[in-house]
Amino acid sequence: MNYQHYNARTFFLIFLSGWGPVVCDTQVLEQDIICEEHDAYIPPTEWTIKNNFTPSDLQSLKVKLVVSSEQSPTLNISWTISADGSIANLKATMIRIENLRNYMSHSFQCKYTQIFLTQTNPWNKKWEFYFSGFNAEPETHYYVSAFNIPTANIEGDPPTKSQTFKTPDCENDNVKYHEHCVSEGSLWEPNISSFFTGDEVEVVFTTSKHSLKYAILLFSCKKPSEKLDNCEFLNMITAEFQANETRSTKRIKANNKDCEILVIQIAPYFHGCQSDCHRHAKHMDCKIESPTETTPKNPDKKESQLLIIAATLVFAILLVVSIYAMWKSGKTRRCLADSASNNCSGSPATILIIYSLESRIFQKAVVAFAEFLQLHCQCKVIIDIWQTQKIAEMGQVQWLATQKETADKIVVICSNSANSKWNSTSNPTAEDYTVSTALEDMYSLTLNMFSSDLKCPAALNKYMVVYFDEISTGKNIPPAFSFCKSYSLMKEIGKICKSMHGAPDHRFSQDTDTLLCSKFPCNKESTQQLRNAILELKEWEKSMLV
Repeated sequence: MNYQHYNARTFFLIFLSGWGPVVCDTQVLEQDIICEEHDAYIPPTEWTIKNNFTPSDLQSLKVKLVVSSEQSPTLNISWTISADGSIANLKATMIRIENLRNYMSHSFQCKYTQIFLTQTNPWNKKWEFYFSGFNAEPETHYYVSAFNIPTANIEGDPPTKSQTFKTPDCENDNVKYHEHCVSEGSLWEPNISSFFTGDEVEVVFTTSKHSLKYAILLFSCKKPSEKLDNCEFLNMITAEFQANETRSTKRIKANNKDCEILVIQIAPYFHGCQSDCHRHAKHMDCKIESPTETTPKNPDKKESQLLIIAATLVFAILLVVSIYAMWKSGKTRRCLADSASNNCSGSPATILIIYSLESRIFQKAVVAFAEFLQLHCQCKVIIDIWQTQKIAEMGQVQWLATQKETADKIVVICSNSANSKWNSTSNPTAEDYTVSTALEDMYSLTLNMFSSDLKCPAALNKYMVVYFDEISTGKNIPPAFSFCKSYSLMKEIGKICKSMHGAPDHRFSQDTDTLLCSKFPCNKESTQQLRNAILELKEWEKSMLV
C-alpha cells in the first residue's frame, strides 16, 4: 500500500471504516482508494455513458476539521457506502468542495482499487472511507457534496448527500497558526505601556515583523468599554518601524486630558487585513511617573548663548575631574585590561530571562523587570512573552537552545514555589517538550536543558538568580542554581544592573554610582513601574494566604 504527500495534482489516501489507516498485505484483502484531483468545471466522463446497473447513493457524508502542528488545517471528509447488492457496481466516488466565499471549486475522484465482493467489510461493518488532503482557510463556509460512479442514469434518482461546513476564525487556538491568520496578526501581542510626558502621552509597544505601519489612536472614555463605543476620539498618529519584534516608542498629544479616562489603541497594517486588522487597546497606567521636560519658552538669544557657554564649562570641568579620579584610582587601566570580560566597549549585553509562570500577576512583575533592564540598564532582553511567534515557529527546545548560545547572561527569576516545582519534576527529557507551545512549560524545560551547564564551574558566571524580597527568599532557589550568584529585588537592584555588564560587585565603590548612572541613564518610569508591579504581587500573595 502506497502513501504519497499531496502535490500539484495527485495524492493517495488509504483508510478503512472504523479502524482509521490500515496496513494491508497480500494475505488479507483490504479495500483501498486512489484519489486524483479532477477539473471541477468538467463533468466526469461516466456521466455520458448509460449503464445497465448503477450503485446506490451514499448512505452518509460527514465533514470535520483536522489540525496538525506541522501543516495547515485540512478538511476530513468521510463517507459510508450503502450495504446492498449494488455495491458490486461501485467503481469510484466523486467529491466536490466549493468555497462559498470566493466560489472556487475543487473536485477529487477517489477510485476503488478492488471490486467489492461483500456488502460489508471483514469486521461486518459498513464500508467507510476518509479523504483528508484539502487545505482549509479560516472563517470560511464550504459546501461539500459527493456521489458514486457510475452515476445514476438520467431517469434515475440523483445523488443527495451534501454538507455545509464552516471553519473557525483566527481567534481559535486550532487555526491561529495558519498562514492566513498569521498574516492578519493572530500571534501578535503588543504589550502596550504608556505614561505622560508633559502634555503628551509616550506609548511603548512591541512591533511585529509582519507589519511596517501602525496607527496610534487616543480616546477619552468616561466609562470603561472594550469596544470604545461611548468614547471620544482625541488624536491619532501613524508611524512606520522596521519589520521586527522590538519595543518601540512614539508620542501623541493628549490635550491635557485627565489620565484616568485615556485609552491607547494600536491599529496595525498587516498584509492580510491592511486597515481592517484587529486592534489592541489599553487604559493609561496613571501610577507610572515620568520625567518632566522643562524647556524655556522663547529664550532671549544672549541668554541662550550664555547658557551654552556655562553648560560647556561645567561639562569640561566635570570631564577633567572624572578623568583625574579614574586615573588616580586605576579604574581606567583595569577597564582596558578587562574590556573583553567587562564589556567596556559599551555594547548592550544580551539577557535571557527564564521564570516560573505561577500567575499572571507574577508574570506582570517579570515583564516589568525585563523592561527595567532594557530601559534603565541598557540591555537587550530576550523573554518568551515578547517572542511568542518565534517560539511557535521554531519550537520551545530550538528557541531556547538558540537564545542560550546568543545570551551574555541567563537570569532565572524564582517564585516562592520554584524549589518545590524543581523537587516535583521527574527529570523529563527535552524531547518531551517539542510538541508543546505553552509558555508555562518553559521553566521546567530550562531546568532540564541547562542542568549540565550548572555542573561546570566555568559556566556558572553566565547564570544569575533573582527573587522578589518579602515574597521569596534564598531558600526558594532550586538546588541546581544554588552555586549561582543570587540577588534580591528591590534591595539589590543596583548590583543587578552592574552585574548585567559583567562587572563584579566589589569593582564598584559607593563613589562610582554617579559615574555608572551616567553610563546607564536613570529611567524613572521603568523603575516606578517595576516597584508598582512588585507591590501588586506582594498584595496578591497576601490575599492568597487569607
